Amino acid sequence: EPKRISLFLAHKDRLSSIERNRFFLEGFHPQFRADLLSRLSLMDLNHYPDDPWATDEVLAQAKYIL
Repeated sequence: EPKRISLFLAHKDRLSSIERNRFFLEGFHPQFRADLLSRLSLMDLNHYPDDPWATDEVLAQAKYIL
């Protein structure tokens, strides 16, 4: 459901891809999000901290953790 809504908003130019990626990550429980960010950081040591993680990367690592 959230992915469908975000794609609709992005299609209507109401939500940028950067905003969508940030909001997606913020939707996780805080403790799980911390674990997820640790995992993501280990997977890409060169990731710039101000750039949000791509939704596909976050989802893949979330599935790995679960």
